Amino acid sequence: MVGAEISTTAGIPDFRSEIGLFEQLQEKYGMKSSEEFFMKKIFLEKPELFYQLSAIKPTLTQKFINYLMFKNIVKHAFTQNIDDLELKANIPI
Repeated sequence: MVGAEISTTAGIPDFRSEIGLFEQLQEKYGMKSSEEFFMKKIFLEKPELFYQLSAIKPTLTQKFINYLMFKNIVKHAFTQNIDDLELKANIPI
């Protein structure tokens, strides 16, 4: 099981801390809730938000989890992350 920290080394801030992604979105784009980030309306108005996150590459840790799963050392990986870096690292879900 992994949390937000696995993606922070890729440059993605955690979501809810004082300097997290939501605070940055609030400051820069005036979002009132974290759910706004996922709304179709916001995507249509500000697609750069989505594409900025989607351009980030998996971390060494995510690649290592893929290796452990490939070698059958780890059977399942669970994450709360929304950045899809596990999918980019070919970690099966």
